[in-house]
Amino acid sequence: MKSSASIPYEKKSPLQSFCWYTKCHIGGDSRPPIGNENLGHNFCLLWDEIPDSRWAHESKAFWIFSSCFYELSIDVLVHNKVRMSYDWMLYLMISNLSTSSREPSKSVIFDAASTSLLSIEEGLPRKRQHDTFLPYPQDEIQKLYVRQCYKDVFGLLLDQIDRGMESFAISGTSGIGKSLFFVYILHRLMDDFTTKTLSLKPNRIVHQVGSSYKCFDLQQQLVTELELEVANIVWKQDTLYVIDGHTTPRSSCCIVLFMPSPQSEGYKEFVKQKMARQWDFHVWTLDELQACRRHCYPDVLIETINERYRMYGGVARSVFDIVSNPMEKALADVDAVKGVHNIGFTIKLSATTHTLLHTIVSDNGQYRFLHVDIASRYVGEQLWQRHSAQMITNMQQMFDSIPTKISRHLFEIYGHVVFCTGGQTLKCRCLKDGTVTKITLDALNGQRITFGIDTIPTAAALDGNYYEPTNDNNFAAIDSLSRQGMFQFTVAAEHPIREVDILTKLCNLYDEPKLYFVVPPHQFEGFKKQSFNPIDGTEQVQPIHGLKQYVIKLPLIQPDLKSRK
Repeated sequence: MKSSASIPYEKKSPLQSFCWYTKCHIGGDSRPPIGNENLGHNFCLLWDEIPDSRWAHESKAFWIFSSCFYELSIDVLVHNKVRMSYDWMLYLMISNLSTSSREPSKSVIFDAASTSLLSIEEGLPRKRQHDTFLPYPQDEIQKLYVRQCYKDVFGLLLDQIDRGMESFAISGTSGIGKSLFFVYILHRLMDDFTTKTLSLKPNRIVHQVGSSYKCFDLQQQLVTELELEVANIVWKQDTLYVIDGHTTPRSSCCIVLFMPSPQSEGYKEFVKQKMARQWDFHVWTLDELQACRRHCYPDVLIETINERYRMYGGVARSVFDIVSNPMEKALADVDAVKGVHNIGFTIKLSATTHTLLHTIVSDNGQYRFLHVDIASRYVGEQLWQRHSAQMITNMQQMFDSIPTKISRHLFEIYGHVVFCTGGQTLKCRCLKDGTVTKITLDALNGQRITFGIDTIPTAAALDGNYYEPTNDNNFAAIDSLSRQGMFQFTVAAEHPIREVDILTKLCNLYDEPKLYFVVPPHQFEGFKKQSFNPIDGTEQVQPIHGLKQYVIKLPLIQPDLKSRK
């Protein structure tokens, strides 16, 4: 009798095809099957060992992911036809996670090989709705990028359960993959089900999306849709209750994880009533997006990713969905633009506003909400160009409260546009002797030239040009340069001078170096000479000899603003 690997691919059943492909790929022939691009498309395995014949009954290799990484389906393939048909199939091979530790393997990609249900082989039935393992639309297989924040927050979740906590909430900017955290939890719990090494040991998971409830029986490896019986199941202490989206959680007596949309009205009430522990997922970094593109979207040009990141910031859904353009809708939404002001929690924002504003999260590993900020510099420039009158109103509202990141960034963007164009005459005061004069900005070409730590311009190059550093961390003391001096935009009452070493290099470009603090009108009169601090702000350092400090009053008006890179 011939082995499965020797049977021609075209004569195999779907189940045989999967087994043949897996055995062929792992057994030494690394080439995918030829003649069917749907099976084995862009396939590579990232696991320590392949499961044996028990694979249909264990969690190591029966999860199935489909559609885009932010919209995916999971199905289970089993031998028992009574439980579920396998005439169609999608397969996900997952990294073999250690069951002896809370830490997952180093692999960060879930890879998949599949027969697409949208272009399935002739003669095979389409998947029925009741066969869907998770309530996400079915499309074609994609690889799932597992973010570090999934691993970190899962660890924080386990730690809090160890301490007796039962109510948890996770939020963050729309489109960054909060819903997929459920997929990661599901896999980790299935992987741990027999050994029970984790502090979270449910026998079932109730997953709620809107008015739909599905119960994942971890012991039987079955999924069922729930109706009235859900009220009883969420009162069983061996249930994990996960709520995804806008819906307010039901009354329950088990561990609850609420993952709401940022504008969910029930989020704040849930946290208050349940005294829930909260975490926020941060937006993606450019490095994360590029790594995800490399593994999951190799056909998307890296230039496309970089450009969409420049526009949308770190929202993976918007960056990778290169067909849609939600930015135009958001920028045209007057109500969304009105929402761009100083606020405390993103749940107060409309869905459209979330394209313009992002949640900023602490970087100390605790994933705490800090504030909101504009999604990108591009967004800020477009807001000033298209809605300057409304943005002036927004800025005035923000100036009435404590200065925040969003007000600082919007004021800085406004200042760059004014200063790189030039021609305006502004009020100026010397911070040493208080002498008030006027400064007329050089009329420039409206373009901004970027530079870095290794590409600082020469003194001659400053003539007729406006320079902007690419890294705020390296150039903490300035926001821009021109022939007239160095400029620092700020909305605060004080702005200590940091990164003195780099600032000293910049001072060498001038015969008489001048540092101008550009502030809104309400900060002009009280602004004083600034101290020199190290980058961490712990102690004062020696000032730079010969550097003169000034403050410039920049009123908010409606000039002919143009978008510039």
